[in-house]
Amino acid sequence: MPYPFPDPAVTPEFEAENGITYIWGGDKWVVKTFTSPTNYITPAVADTEYVRIDGTSTMTGNLTTTAGVYGMNLFSNNKVVATQEYVGTYAVPAAGTQSTTSPFEVSTAIKHTGYNYFQKSGNSFYISCESGPTIFGVSTGSSAAESAANYYGKCTADNHIVNKAYLEENTLSKTGNLTISGTAKFTNQTALNFEYAGDQSVLTKDDLLFFGLKADNSKPSWEACKIGIDPNNENFSAFHAGKRFYWENTYTYLNGSLRNYLNGWSYDFRNNDTSSSVVVLSISGSAVTYNGSTTGSTSIQTKESVDAAISSNLSTYVQETDTLGGSYLFQNHANNVGSTLDGFFLFEYSKSSSGMVNIIVNAVKNTSILNGDVVGTLPEGYRPTAGRWPVFTLINQNKDTTAQCVVTDDGKVTFIQVSGASTKFTGQLTFSTHSG
Repeated sequence: MPYPFPDPAVTPEFEAENGITYIWGGDKWVVKTFTSPTNYITPAVADTEYVRIDGTSTMTGNLTTTAGVYGMNLFSNNKVVATQEYVGTYAVPAAGTQSTTSPFEVSTAIKHTGYNYFQKSGNSFYISCESGPTIFGVSTGSSAAESAANYYGKCTADNHIVNKAYLEENTLSKTGNLTISGTAKFTNQTALNFEYAGDQSVLTKDDLLFFGLKADNSKPSWEACKIGIDPNNENFSAFHAGKRFYWENTYTYLNGSLRNYLNGWSYDFRNNDTSSSVVVLSISGSAVTYNGSTTGSTSIQTKESVDAAISSNLSTYVQETDTLGGSYLFQNHANNVGSTLDGFFLFEYSKSSSGMVNIIVNAVKNTSILNGDVVGTLPEGYRPTAGRWPVFTLINQNKDTTAQCVVTDDGKVTFIQVSGASTKFTGQLTFSTHSG
């Protein structure tokens, strides 16, 4: 109940029943004096002994109470002294013995001394070492697509979580460029599958080597093949076979010319892959060597086998019996004396015991054969008598052009009538060397 002060316009100063004299200060009553200092104190004493309720007083020293401080909450510059009731309602004990159903908001950070910080910054929440880098962070956006969780710690133990950087460094990317600094191990049966419809490339700066592994998974001494640049021409890529190259029921199609450069080495065909193997055929830069059988009808012959056949009279490839009852042999007699031909031609002759001469001509020239070209010259004893020169007809390889040759008594076999242009003519002749 307020005290009944008088009208200040009538009574500007008066003494109240409690012994205090008041004076009107223009807008409020102000204490002027105390008439009984035994029961009352002056304002100066009150300011030094008591705390103002308007919060303008400053306390020093300790505040001791035996029964607690009661009331609601005491606020000063946003610093709070809370009552037991307030703490029980809004605070969570450090011992973790009380739960709360209200949101727990962190304005700056929660520090676990000696270990980690739980720090809030804007819409992000971080876990970091007390004096080190951030370990884990969560940032929230307006949607899930704009939110993210980031991990900056180690990825070494089996139970560590991993981040995008670790995956990109240690796994294979499905798209874009792929860089492998270590060894890539493929356990699937189909290691690489290129499904792009167009041409695809595997590029290697140096040689790309392919090895097959031993039973103990160790690498052998020699690679299966090597792909790299041609050492003789860097505009060409090159394929190098290793120590072994197997053809297993394989078809090889040549879609162009095939060149084999021996470069001082030999190209060998052996009968087996053992230490006792025999080189059946060897091709070097200067010769072709054959060590196989020469007895079959289609066998390749060697100088040795031909010389042996000649010496034993086995070089006969035509054997006939003439009309006079005598037999004769074609014994590879050949002569190109006086020939004007420049191709690989054949001119063979033989003579029977009855004096009949048989000649075979396979004339070849690099340009068209003309009248006057000489096939060759027969030796003495194989020539016709003077005035009895035999003439025979030859035909080209297409069977559409003919020519005639005459054998004169000087032994020359000469073209005398060529019906058309041709570089090859074939024919044979049998005539008698008797003069009667």
